[in-house]
Amino acid sequence: MVSPDLVDSEARSRQAGEIFRREHVDIVLVFPFGYTPSMNVLPAVAGLDVPIRIVNAHEDRSYNYARADTTLYLHHEGVCCIPEIAGALVNLGRRFKVRTGALDDPRLREEMRADCLGAAAARFFREMKVGLIGQVYTHMSDMPIDEHRLLRNTGRPHA
Repeated sequence: MVSPDLVDSEARSRQAGEIFRREHVDIVLVFPFGYTPSMNVLPAVAGLDVPIRIVNAHEDRSYNYARADTTLYLHHEGVCCIPEIAGALVNLGRRFKVRTGALDDPRLREEMRADCLGAAAARFFREMKVGLIGQVYTHMSDMPIDEHRLLRNTGRPHA
């Protein structure tokens, strides 16, 4: 887990991005707590070619709006910035997904697990080395292989 210090400004977001690039992260989880402007996120993900997940999760499933005070409201405010962050990522042409649920929700946990396993698998394919022995003969349809397709599909455009 690569976790920079609190990212609460554009400058700190740039520092977080430098850390993410240096550590070669496989996925970025954006977990807004309180209102997080998009400029606290965009510099961190600029130049990264990894999946981005905006995590809209909280330990509470709901709270009593009628009795909520400012402190409780601010504690639950993270959801408010998700449309802004999502819109900014769309404007930059960045793909992302929003994962929503209570922190103890099995569905949310499974989605997050699948996202992380997918990112790990992508790294594996980018870094794997494939040994290939043999020569396919012309018109031999029982053992076809397209080496270029293999390299392309594993993210390795060159041998």
